[in-house]
Amino acid sequence: MPPPNTPLTDMTNHMTDTKPTSTDTITRFYFDDCDMRGEMITLNQSVEEAVAHQDLPSSAQALLAQFLSSAALLAGILKFEGLLTLQIRGDGDLPLIMAEATHERHLRGIVRLRQKADGTTIDGSMLEGKSLRELVGNGVLTLTIDPEQGQRYQGIVPIEGKNIAECLSYYFSQSEQLATKLWLFSDATHAGGFFLQALPASAEQAKTERATQQEQWHTLEVLADTLTAQESLTLPHQTQLTRLFHEFKLHISGSVPTLFRCSCSQERSENAVVALGKADAYALIEEQTAINIDCQFCGQFYTLKREDLDKIFPDEDKLH
Repeated sequence: MPPPNTPLTDMTNHMTDTKPTSTDTITRFYFDDCDMRGEMITLNQSVEEAVAHQDLPSSAQALLAQFLSSAALLAGILKFEGLLTLQIRGDGDLPLIMAEATHERHLRGIVRLRQKADGTTIDGSMLEGKSLRELVGNGVLTLTIDPEQGQRYQGIVPIEGKNIAECLSYYFSQSEQLATKLWLFSDATHAGGFFLQALPASAEQAKTERATQQEQWHTLEVLADTLTAQESLTLPHQTQLTRLFHEFKLHISGSVPTLFRCSCSQERSENAVVALGKADAYALIEEQTAINIDCQFCGQFYTLKREDLDKIFPDEDKLH
């Protein structure tokens, strides 16, 4: 990496072919000369593993990549311990898009393509050049937090703007939370982006420094808008931050690894059978000789037979 005082034009030429060193990592940063913070993300292997078992066109994979990075960044914005789910259900060409992130930044997600009358899915070419609203049709974007402790929270995010970044930025701007904006980029196997957020100020600071903070926020937005998709997907985070905000003093406060990890298990499959009920479970065994459960997120396949049901349900409750 060039030294910190390298002119921006020289640095740009030097770093064009640099391989990314921030893959599957979130970098946290703070500004020393204004009350702002942010997180920057780059995903690669996480995306590849998330889409590996899903037969999706590249445009749908790219959209899922943005949802995965959105969920990971939101976990940092909202600061909780538990599971965050970002989901759209609609009646368009993509009736379901879902991404999950834990506070440890373990990620998984799925996309479903609309099925035609003959049972086949639509061609990927039908997705090209469409906004998020056009892809999902009449639908709802929900943000759900299942904390390890405390109450479950669910918010409705208006589908405003052309993409998920604009939707989430609009949601935060309309809420009572701190000023927050996201930038996201992706292709079929990579995702990149970051968020900026204003830090809370004391009552006295809010009174005397509001105009200054607004001016600083506007400047940071303008600078952030200059980031290109190629830079976001290929350059190390420190290089991106130096290019964008060399006019400001900032420091990197740490990094968090991200990875694809599915939470499915044999135990969860058995719990699903318990929820189905004893009578229905044994009826399925009689009809099919086995209950097959496949995970939509990772493609893992679970099979339960009669002897498995005999272990799940107490002896006195077995149905024969």
